[in-house]
Amino acid sequence: MNSYTIPAALAATLSTATLAQDGKGTAAPPVCNACDALSLSNFSFSQEINFFNLQNTNVTQFLSTIEWQTPIQDLSASLTLPVYTDGSTGTGMLDLGLSWVALHKPVSFVDTLSLALDLKLPTDSAGFGGDGVNPVLGTWTDGGTPVEGLHWNAGMNWEFNTDGDYIPVFGGFTTEDIANVEGGLDYKLLDTLAVGANYNFWYLDNGSNVNTIGPALQWTPCSNASLGFNCDIPFSNNNAPQLDLIVGFSAQIKF
Repeated sequence: MNSYTIPAALAATLSTATLAQDGKGTAAPPVCNACDALSLSNFSFSQEINFFNLQNTNVTQFLSTIEWQTPIQDLSASLTLPVYTDGSTGTGMLDLGLSWVALHKPVSFVDTLSLALDLKLPTDSAGFGGDGVNPVLGTWTDGGTPVEGLHWNAGMNWEFNTDGDYIPVFGGFTTEDIANVEGGLDYKLLDTLAVGANYNFWYLDNGSNVNTIGPALQWTPCSNASLGFNCDIPFSNNNAPQLDLIVGFSAQIKF
């Protein structure tokens, strides 16, 4: 290091400080970490509409979700408000969730492995939920296949039902614990269009269960927006005969 480097740097620093104090210079504004964390680019909004065709009635479900990428790497938070209508209309239990991508590329055919913890809060009206706080534990994974453009995904969650929840798949209000296992394949036909198939298994801890399978479609017109469609057809059940069909639509916007 040259002998004049440190004194020169010190002089430049003192000169900048003097100019700032004299009003003849301006110092760089401090970085606002809180502002960066709350930048709109960290937020996304999605809306889902699901139509449940039951033998005795029809239920429409509206799910409005705001997701936030937190300053902690791979940790996101979400807030989902469900609204139901089955002749009467009301809100379901407010879902406050955290999702953490625990692993990236643990093996060649797995892209990510995520863990999730949700709390369903008693904010329901018109009987579309219970009066307790229901914890929900979940996991999710996805990856590629040797076939170019073909991807897979799978996940599951378990809801510990403390005082009831409204589950349209089983015809409405239940006090049983609820499990959902899902999986899917999607194939990219075009850069903006993918087709696929979904499988769902719903289970109550009294033994009631429903299996559904059906096609799915996703259109991504631009990098920050997507539209989706799915149709889930029940093909077997145990003590849960009410469900005939589920048709769903979704839209997501990332700011």
